[in-house]
Amino acid sequence: VVTEPVPAPVVVTPQPVVVQTPPPVAVVTQAPKVAPPANTMVVKVNPLLNPAAAVVQQYNYDGLAAINFNGTSNGGGNISINLVNDSIPVDVQRMGDELVIRLTGATIPSRLQKQMTVGN
Repeated sequence: VVTEPVPAPVVVTPQPVVVQTPPPVAVVTQAPKVAPPANTMVVKVNPLLNPAAAVVQQYNYDGLAAINFNGTSNGGGNISINLVNDSIPVDVQRMGDELVIRLTGATIPSRLQKQMTVGN
C-alpha cells in the first residue's frame, strides 16, 4: 500500500475590512436674494463697535444731527438718521403701523422734532 502524505490543513483567518471615510465637509448654501414685499420694513443699522463699553459709559451728547425721509415709487420710503456720535445705541421696532426708533441717552434738537405722515 502506497500512502501519500496528506497536506496539513491550511487555516486562513480573514483580515478585518477597514473602510476609510472622508472627513465631514460643511455644505454652505445661500438662499437667493429676493426683494422684500412692499409692506415689509427693512432696517440696516451698523452694530456698536464695543457694546459693553457703551453700556458702562455715561451718555453725554445730543444725538441727532439730521433726519430725512425719501418716498419710493412703490409706496415705501427710506428714513436716514445722521448721528452725532456713532456709539449711540439704536433700537428700531415696528408697532402696528408705526415705526419706533429709540436712541438711548440721545436728545433730539427742537429743529428736528416733527411728525411725518406718509401716505399709503
